[in-house]
This record gives sequence, structure tokens and C-alpha cells, in this order.
Amino acid sequence: MNGEFPVNIEEVKGHIDRADIFSIYFPFVGKTLVVDTRTNAGTGPFVGLLPMTRSVEERLWSLHKMRPGFPRPRGLVAIPWPRYAQSLKELGIWERVLARLGPLGFPDTEKDCEYAFSQLLLAEAKEMRKAITGDGYHSLWEPPRA
Repeated sequence: MNGEFPVNIEEVKGHIDRADIFSIYFPFVGKTLVVDTRTNAGTGPFVGLLPMTRSVEERLWSLHKMRPGFPRPRGLVAIPWPRYAQSLKELGIWERVLARLGPLGFPDTEKDCEYAFSQLLLAEAKEMRKAITGDGYHSLWEPPRA
């Protein structure tokens, strides 16, 4: 899975630095790490692992419903991640996410980030087990019949 599709790491970091809302989606796992940096007096940023949606518009609508205290977002950056989840840390992406959210000053943000990342690792491990055991997958090569 890693290395099969090129990812411009500096471009990804730039999006994390600038976008109010960004999502990193993992097609193999069917999950999306969603980060909404918008805050107000009583509500901190949102960080969560959510099911993938069919479109950016569907994600924007779901965020609007989840965070009704904020105006409907004008847009978001959607970043495909065709690599293992752990590579986010290995390539400095996760550190950039934490650096973006830390200065916002909400005490639960780091805990929310670590929980979302742990959920991503669990989802990836579960999908790997399913792929290995063939649960929900079809073999390209069938064993010879006796």
C-alpha cells in the first residue's frame, strides 16, 4: 500500500497549515480523519474518524449538522491517503496536525487527536485482518481443485 501512489508531503502540510477544515481519507479503510479548526467561545476544534462520504458536499453537510453553532462551511480540503496510517507520523503529517490545533488553546484537543488516531489504527488493522482472511474480499486466484 505504501509507495504505490505519490503524495506531495509538502503540499499536504501546506493544506493542514491553511485550511479551516481538512479531511484525510483512507480508501482502503473506508474512513476519513476530519479536522475542523473552527472554534468559538464554547466550542473547540473537531477531530474525528468518520465513515467516508460519497462527495465533499455530503461531508460539508454532515459537518454542518454535527456543528450547528458554526455557519455552513464554504469548503474543505480533501486529501487522499493511499498509505498506511502510521506513515502520517513517520512523514511528519501528524505532528503538523497537532501543531495546527495546539495553539487554539482547548485542553481536550490533543486527547481527541490521539483517540481519533488510535481509532484509525484499529480500523486499518481490522480491514487488514479481513483482507487476509478473505472476509468480504474475493480472491484473484482460486486454488486448484482436486
